[in-house]
Amino acid sequence: MAGLSVGKTLIGGTASGVDLTLQSTSNATRGNIFFGTLSTYDEVNGRLGVGTVSPITSLHLAEANSTTPRNLTIDNYANITGGAQVFLRKTRGATVGAFSQVLSGDVIGSIASASSDGSAFLVGASFIRTLATENQTTTNQGNKVQLICIPAGSASATVRWEVTGNGELVGATATSFIDLTAVTTKVLKVPTDNTDPTGGGGAAVGQIPIHDAAGNLRHIAYY
Repeated sequence: MAGLSVGKTLIGGTASGVDLTLQSTSNATRGNIFFGTLSTYDEVNGRLGVGTVSPITSLHLAEANSTTPRNLTIDNYANITGGAQVFLRKTRGATVGAFSQVLSGDVIGSIASASSDGSAFLVGASFIRTLATENQTTTNQGNKVQLICIPAGSASATVRWEVTGNGELVGATATSFIDLTAVTTKVLKVPTDNTDPTGGGGAAVGQIPIHDAAGNLRHIAYY
């Protein structure tokens, strides 16, 4: 269709409930459907790119030269207590619409972030992810949330903290500790291996024992 100075409107039909189907070609080897110059639908791989014509995932958003980052905005207009939500769902079904049980140890969903070294996006990423802790059923849906980070001088992500389904905050490495810095120089540190994080003596001037509900000593906080 040639352009007009007044623009054009594309309507699929006039009857109720009819569809409008866009295809890049009638040939079996499909291509892309472009929306302007910066967005596309890749029919070969089923990927939608907004702000990019080379989408690498089912939905790929890209934006350049924005003073206010706004790659994804979700608005909720409703007179209810709930708000906007990002919903991550998992099934082991091999095809879209097929369901198979999620098993203990499966990642249910994750939010990841990755940086660039100046030439490309890096493979290493930090995550907040939900992990199933039992085979999932209608009555057993146990899970935990993990915080996974990359320490300075490394390119490997490591699980640092976990929040269990029972509400426990668990350090996943021997060097994990809670550091609560107040307005003064006093710091409360709770190492997961019960060793003095100051190296023995150091700046620690007192200890706070932390027990579980049964009275067993679980951790020692140093301050």
